[in-house]
Amino acid sequence: MGQVSASSSITVAATPEKALAALTDYETVRPRILSDQYLDYRVLEGGQGGGTVAQWTLKATEKRSRDIKATVTVAGNTITETDASSSLVTTWVVAPCGSGWSVNTTTQWKG
Repeated sequence: MGQVSASSSITVAATPEKALAALTDYETVRPRILSDQYLDYRVLEGGQGGGTVAQWTLKATEKRSRDIKATVTVAGNTITETDASSSLVTTWVVAPCGSGWSVNTTTQWKG
């Protein structure tokens, strides 16, 4: 099977520290910024930064969904969410972009 990848990027008007703090707040901020494709989102362990474990159902299409149980690691400006039962990995990177900062996210898995 092939490698599947989806990515997006957005420029933010925040310092990298504030952007990272928001992205690693799995209890209050993350549920507010998730799209409608994330169903039944909940935090199982932690909730702030590395070591957090969160669970949700990702509705990829009308007929396809996947249950995700992600463990979070944080290294510098990179947040990695690794699914416990598949090859799915989502990476969030806060990076310089012109005079501001961007948040880049990529989800990859073996399809």
